[in-house]
Amino acid sequence: MMIIFVFLGLTLSCNYQNKLTRNNKAGRYYKILRIESLDNIYIIYAQKEDSLFKILSLKSGNKNCNTIKVNKSYPLKLKSLFPKEFLGKYDLSPQATNVDGVNFYGNMVQVERDSINDLTTAENIRGLCFIKN
Repeated sequence: MMIIFVFLGLTLSCNYQNKLTRNNKAGRYYKILRIESLDNIYIIYAQKEDSLFKILSLKSGNKNCNTIKVNKSYPLKLKSLFPKEFLGKYDLSPQATNVDGVNFYGNMVQVERDSINDLTTAENIRGLCFIKN
């Protein structure tokens, strides 16, 4: 009888640990909602929890890669194109300035103030290739 309780306890503990690990990983992942192509760049729309992100990526000729796909989630490493602490004291974010967008490799990309207040790049995306680190 004791063996059954120990086995049941270990099984429940392992299931709980697996669930915690999945939940922690989900918190770092961004779901790809839409991908647009504009001249020589991609505009990738992603969501993490309740926040929306507009990720810019320069097109590359690399076809032999792990291509990101709509409705899939990836652990992206995002970097804002607007420094929040320029020279240690100036906030250049769109919320603090009248900036409406950026010129990204010759393409004007707008901030969508109603839903997306930042423009980012991802350190682990090249073109539409996801780079595992």
